[in-house]
Amino acid sequence: MGLTAAANGEVRSPAGIILPRTFETFDAPGDGAVYAIDQSWTTLVGSFSRVSDTAEVQSSGNNEALGRMNLDLGSPNHFIEALITQTGNPGGTFSTCGLIVRKDSSATRTFYMIEIANNISPGVVGAYKCVGGSYTGLTGTGHATPHLTEPFWIRAEVEGSALRLYQDGVLLWSGSDGSIAGGSYVGLRSFRNSDPKTRYAHVAAGPL
Repeated sequence: MGLTAAANGEVRSPAGIILPRTFETFDAPGDGAVYAIDQSWTTLVGSFSRVSDTAEVQSSGNNEALGRMNLDLGSPNHFIEALITQTGNPGGTFSTCGLIVRKDSSATRTFYMIEIANNISPGVVGAYKCVGGSYTGLTGTGHATPHLTEPFWIRAEVEGSALRLYQDGVLLWSGSDGSIAGGSYVGLRSFRNSDPKTRYAHVAAGPL
């Protein structure tokens, strides 16, 4: 990915430039409906809840959950990554874990979204352009190795017209689309029928 993390948590580019990095750990005392603590978030669709230091997707029954981190990263070229865990029945009907990039500050659902359908083996990677709430698939597919009973990392990047998704540091999918040029916010997006539930933890984001 071209970035290295120092012991103090700073992230450096290949040129050695320190890059800003924002964390969300969901580690407030106790659980509750407010699913963020380190950063302010806005739930745009569905619902999340803070459970065991994670943001757990509560929406179910073929429903979407979508949340935006309310921090302007200052650049349309950025990344977001998260540690994913599963709860409930890993052999359930359907669940996805996704990340969104190039979101703006409004409630309008326009962004790029890349996800793993993480109860399908091998996991199917989907990449989409969402404009006004309407999703269009982007060219290119990939496959993950979803660890249904173990945590795994996913990372989405957007740089110019290039889009990339990594799982545990391995590039799974790359594609290109330049129709959404602006937007410097990131977020979480999951689609869930029943089990398993997706839990997001240790979210990090920053400009590229």
